[in-house]
Amino acid sequence: MGFGLLLAGYFLLLDVAYFLITDIIAAALIALALSKLSYLNRGFKTALVTSFVFLAFSLVEFGIGAYDMLFSSIENPALISGIAIVKHVILCTLSLTAFEGMREVSEEVGLASHAKKCRTVAYLALPVYVLAIIAETPSLFSWMSTYLATIMGVASMLATLVYLIFALTAIFGCYAKICMPEEKKTTSTSKQKKENTESFADAYRRQREEREAAKAQRKKSK
Repeated sequence: MGFGLLLAGYFLLLDVAYFLITDIIAAALIALALSKLSYLNRGFKTALVTSFVFLAFSLVEFGIGAYDMLFSSIENPALISGIAIVKHVILCTLSLTAFEGMREVSEEVGLASHAKKCRTVAYLALPVYVLAIIAETPSLFSWMSTYLATIMGVASMLATLVYLIFALTAIFGCYAKICMPEEKKTTSTSKQKKENTESFADAYRRQREEREAAKAQRKKSK
């Protein structure tokens, strides 16, 4: 359930409709998804906090956009640049932490190749969103000509699109290959999905028991 909601949330980040509205819906879906996954590891917990920040920011951004359309046009380059920078920093942090969480879960269930893919998606977030910040705030870079700024803008759009598609494939991989422990086997008619449920549950419970045993051993040795 968590990975499915996360998949829907990241799909809406493609901005297939009016972006201010879709960002709010995307942030809400991502926050709901991470609330179901946050107990698994620190990456998901940090991503959950970031998703709440993203949701709050999206609501503020929507309010500014609505005011701009209904009352008066906001002609403040510094404000527009500031909004763009904050948004991309939030999305970069969200992707870094969420996909690091997915990497850890994938490793726990023995999906080594998928864990590498999730790690790659996490690391790619930094250059992609740095490029987006540069492209959307050309006024901060006096050396950038209008022609170069246009090229940077197009390159940033393409890079972000490719990155989000790559991210969606990684999330879908988790959705298809990993079942959460609380999911009942009776909800699936697929034998493979039942096996995935058992393997995840066993791996996660075993790791939790090992951690508890290690803590108990440390307490005894003191």
